[in-house]
Amino acid sequence: MRPIQSTTYSPLWSHKSDEEIWAAIKNDDKDAFTYVYNKYIHCLYDYAKKLHFDDDLISEEIQNLFIEIWQHRKNKSTIKNTKFYLLKSLRYKIFRNITKGHKSGFLSLSYNPIEVEIVSPYEKSLIEHEVDEERKFKIASQISNLPGQQREIINLLFYQEYSYENISEIMGINIRSVYTLAWKAISRLRKKISE
Repeated sequence: MRPIQSTTYSPLWSHKSDEEIWAAIKNDDKDAFTYVYNKYIHCLYDYAKKLHFDDDLISEEIQNLFIEIWQHRKNKSTIKNTKFYLLKSLRYKIFRNITKGHKSGFLSLSYNPIEVEIVSPYEKSLIEHEVDEERKFKIASQISNLPGQQREIINLLFYQEYSYENISEIMGINIRSVYTLAWKAISRLRKKISE
């Protein structure tokens, strides 16, 4: 069940930088906090669904994340990229919960690293721009069949538009592994789509 989003927040915040918003949150501004929640709640939920299929766990961890942010707002250092911070924090919370014994809904993210092969901008653009509607549907269905980490990297790289460096930090793996997993995912997608 997707979280409910309120649309009653001040448009004032949409013109502020992430740093200004977090400074306001540190100063107990509930409107700024509500703005962040409403702006990112669906993005967080969609990202978490790619990691775990238990809606209750996802909703609980998202709520816990925002509760902890509010409770510890005074101790937060300056946050320059809100979306990046929230995705990384939520990923950590979900994996921490899974390692505590809630493994039933976990989508396997195991992988076997191999030598790195650099993904060219051309390969990235093939997925983004050179497919028609029918191929987009086929890609979407094939992405859902990718192993967990490959699926997560494709999501972060092409749908969330993060750099390889940011993905490395979000996932807690080295950059060589990110390149390797991206290359494997793209190769697998190309093979399946050309069939």
